[in-house]
Amino acid sequence: MGLNSFDVYLEFDRDISSGREFDVLESVLRRHAPKWSARMRVENPPGRVVEPGVGDLKAAILDISLERSPELLRMLEASGTAGIRSGFCEIDGATGALCVVPDFHERIMQGRHDGGLAFNNNIAIQVRAVKVDGVRAAAWIPPVFEELCAALGPVWAHAESTAEFFAKLMDNEGGGLQRIGLDYSRYLPALFPLNFFGPAYVNLIGRDRLASIPCGRFVEYPHGVLIEAGPLDAVSATAEPVLCQEAILDHLGRQYFFSREDPDRRTIAPDWSALE
Repeated sequence: MGLNSFDVYLEFDRDISSGREFDVLESVLRRHAPKWSARMRVENPPGRVVEPGVGDLKAAILDISLERSPELLRMLEASGTAGIRSGFCEIDGATGALCVVPDFHERIMQGRHDGGLAFNNNIAIQVRAVKVDGVRAAAWIPPVFEELCAALGPVWAHAESTAEFFAKLMDNEGGGLQRIGLDYSRYLPALFPLNFFGPAYVNLIGRDRLASIPCGRFVEYPHGVLIEAGPLDAVSATAEPVLCQEAILDHLGRQYFFSREDPDRRTIAPDWSALE
């Protein structure tokens, strides 16, 4: 988990397997990472591997993700979930710069073992190289993030260094490493260098408040707003981008976000009951 490790997460309040989301994903990846995309490999370890041609990524994702081994099928039948359309896979390329993980489910939201509520449909892009197709990773991510958010309108999206993600949302108390701050029925997980707020959060927080952030960059799209608090590779806790994040949190209202220091405090979130 070095300084050249970054993550992009897009969360959706809809089933992304039945729309154009995977087609848009392929188009963005092929334009911004043509060398990596020259040989895409879709797999769901330890299953088959499919190498899709141009325009075939969605079909490959569904083919691999919906495949069920006999053992998995028996488990799903025993739990009564065999008929639910869901799946995930990993997409690698000709270089090791990226790993893309799409995850889809016909049940839009689902309760977690810890009592939290999470979105079941998401796209993660893991960047694990100094450069992507010759572009510095921290500079490659912002235009890709912005284009995906503008085209797909996720309910919530963010991008950050893996180190920042772990510092804010991972915990090792009690022995094992576990995710914290994941309960959309109570709050957003955190504020990061790159953030996208879909309509539910724009309505909750207020468009004017989002547009009047004291620092950073605000961009409005038909299906949400983007807030950029600074570069992805700020490493110092006193660096200007980190201070900008704190100023934006104060301005928007910390009641909308998870607090690692006070996880049980009262918070405010949209009503997601219709999606459960």
